[in-house]
Amino acid sequence: VYLTGVLTLAARLTALDHGFCSRMAHGPLPRRLLAEFLIKVPNGMEPEGEPLCQDSGSRDAAWHLLRLLLAEAPAVGGDVVELVNSLLRASRPPLLPDGSPDWEHRVEVSRRR
Repeated sequence: VYLTGVLTLAARLTALDHGFCSRMAHGPLPRRLLAEFLIKVPNGMEPEGEPLCQDSGSRDAAWHLLRLLLAEAPAVGGDVVELVNSLLRASRPPLLPDGSPDWEHRVEVSRRR
């Protein structure tokens, strides 16, 4: 509930104040909205890869804010596309020698004792 409120407030401030919107769009917020709030892929450093926005209300508010920021600074959209592509590469299964996905690949993890 609080996250939805904060994201909704940020979207309203962004829509009302062009200067605020520009500062937010050219900062780290668009990339963080996507990478931490909306889509988070587990990796070796953070095996629990859940995005911060878990409910539909907060996700809708985050997507709305991201759309407003990208409308303000279309050049930032390239960074977002680059991030999405890196997430896609990180989430693809390994390939077999014939180029088909290896859906039964077992990741071996060495553990310290």
